[in-house]
Amino acid sequence: MLATFPTYLADDLTQQAIDAITIHAQAAQAPSAAQLTDILQFELGLYTAQSYDNDAGRLHADGAYGGPGYVAKVLSIAYYPGINDSLGADPNGLPFDPNAMQLFSAWADARSDRDTGRREQARRDIAAGETLFDSAPVQISNVRG
Repeated sequence: MLATFPTYLADDLTQQAIDAITIHAQAAQAPSAAQLTDILQFELGLYTAQSYDNDAGRLHADGAYGGPGYVAKVLSIAYYPGINDSLGADPNGLPFDPNAMQLFSAWADARSDRDTGRREQARRDIAAGETLFDSAPVQISNVRG
């Protein structure tokens, strides 16, 4: 899976660009190989993530790692499809780590004189949600494979 994923992703995004240009935009001709390469590189460089919460404030404040900047950094360095697979199918053979996601652990005991009580509670709630997401057992059944 690991070796084929980038190829499939590149093929799928390239076909998506061709279809968007020739079908949706009704272009007179298909895009050139150079144009498709440019489109693909642009798309692979896009990252998105929530950066602000109305109650918690900036999601990359006070030791937290929310927002697109951290996502872009991690995905460009350490991510691969199947990473930390809970069913033991990590392509690199690494075991599942239930504590792998620690983006908001710094907020588990959020207390600060400059924050309002509402902000502190929202940050504790986000950290608790992350812990629940990481540790709640999920029973998988009736799934082929």
